[in-house]
Parts: sequence; structure tokens; C-alpha cells
Amino acid sequence: AAIDHWIAFILLALIGANMIKEALSSDDDECQDDSLRLGDLIMLSIATSIDALAVGITFAFFNVSLLLSVS
Repeated sequence: AAIDHWIAFILLALIGANMIKEALSSDDDECQDDSLRLGDLIMLSIATSIDALAVGITFAFFNVSLLLSVS
């Protein structure tokens, strides 16, 4: 338990260092296609709806006040 925060710190530091390294490198050989197909958009919208449904059911199960949850 005394080492768990160090493990989390090291993992997050490695991820951050890798992100900085990738941002500064100039790899032009990578082909990036950032367009979304209709099927991708439909799957993302379904996943978002399922997530919102799970949150709503959880709020109802625990009798959470909506006014308190958004403040």
C-alpha cells in the first residue's frame, strides 16, 4: 500500500513521456485517415447511449437527487 502511488506515478510519467516524444517526432511515413465512417458514428452513439442509461439507472437505484449531482 505504501508503494501503490509510486507505481501509478511511474506509469503515468511513462505514458506522458511517450506522448511528448511522439508529439515532437517528425514521422511523415504514417498515413492518418481521421475521417469517421457512418458505422463508426452509429457505434459511438450507441455506446454513449448505453453509458448514459447506466448512469441513469444507477442514480435511480441509489435515489440520487439530480440537482445535487449536477451542482
